[in-house]
Amino acid sequence: MQYNNVWDYRHSAKEALTKEAWDYLEGGAGDEHTVQHNRAIFNQYSFRPKIPSKIVDKINTDVSILGIKRELPILLGPVSPLQLFHSGGERAQVQGASDANTVAVCSGHSLAKIEEMGSWNGRKWLQLYSTVDAAHNYEIIDRACRAGYEALVVTVDAFHKAIRDRDLKNSFKLPSGIGFGNYPVKSYRADGSIELLPLGWDDLTSILEYSEIPVIIKGVLSPDDVKLASEIGFSGVVISNHGGRQLDRASTTLDVLQELRGVSRNGFDIYIDGGFMRGVDILMALALGASAVFLGRAYVYGLVVAGGSGVSDVVSILMNELTNAMRQIGVSSISELSSELLIKNNCTFTI
Repeated sequence: MQYNNVWDYRHSAKEALTKEAWDYLEGGAGDEHTVQHNRAIFNQYSFRPKIPSKIVDKINTDVSILGIKRELPILLGPVSPLQLFHSGGERAQVQGASDANTVAVCSGHSLAKIEEMGSWNGRKWLQLYSTVDAAHNYEIIDRACRAGYEALVVTVDAFHKAIRDRDLKNSFKLPSGIGFGNYPVKSYRADGSIELLPLGWDDLTSILEYSEIPVIIKGVLSPDDVKLASEIGFSGVVISNHGGRQLDRASTTLDVLQELRGVSRNGFDIYIDGGFMRGVDILMALALGASAVFLGRAYVYGLVVAGGSGVSDVVSILMNELTNAMRQIGVSSISELSSELLIKNNCTFTI
């Protein structure tokens, strides 16, 4: 089958997975309003193409990530458990990211050991979920630094178990052999999940001071939080509502992006996730001030269908759509983008 877009991969992924695995991937909290709104928000923005000062020839998609010029404004966000969707798991994610010349943000809930993932070719960041064993959190940071990860991504929006109706209806449990490879026994609940410890600003600041690599906070929607993270010295934030999987009716990420960019200092990275399925979606986020976009479900569809090659193909498809859209609106580089190229309207149709 020829895969022309992410939706083609999604169709094949749904056919390939069990109902339980598909519902786990696609589902969200409560009535799943936030899951739906993450996609619907893109329909509330329209582009205003301009006549370029000169004919657009070569398209430059360079962005600054952690102060370094990178060719792609796309990163592969943390998703777990990847073995539920493909036997290659985290290795296929990292392989796909490497083939696509981008970063794999490896989940803190990975089955593979931190050191094992660190030994694979490719650029990697590590997600940190804080557990009830505080000493273990710092051990994870030490291991990440020694294993060569470029940054630490601390997730702050998933401390409490969410109520996901699809999983409850399916009585969903992780299959035998799929679990978490980097947690001590004391961190496990009776149902096999991990007991996480909520982090306050004192905890986050301690992590920042301890870490030898840049620290990014994932799961931020408040301007006060972005302003404080920027002032304290974090390297960036990921604007995220956890894909609508934690709190139903949480803000959509695209809707708050411009406001959050406005309260941060220069050089502070603002990443975003939440429903990105097309190159034009990514273009909207970049025009509104995002440093880059984290993919989630989109690359998992490719993973389900074709492992690491499917992951890299999804990134390639999105980059092709992005560069085509840049030509269409008359810009040759991401540095030329601004919110003036967009109009927010009251359109409410959904895809």
